[in-house]
Amino acid sequence: MRGQNTVSFMGFAPADNPRFLTYIVLDKPYSNAGGGSTAAPVFHDIMSMALERFGVAPSGSKVPKVEQTW
Repeated sequence: MRGQNTVSFMGFAPADNPRFLTYIVLDKPYSNAGGGSTAAPVFHDIMSMALERFGVAPSGSKVPKVEQTW
């Protein structure tokens, strides 16, 4: 339909050793804004949850030593 569009945003994390790649597509966004202002916040939320869930350290930080017993 005329006047309707999609916007997208793609990114990976962490920057120094990527483990996740996410591609966000919004169909008929609420405004005519670009992907950086509409899809990027969705990317941020999803990536934040994934990094926390899998215990991935932020870029530039050392991975904490966790004692493991078998």
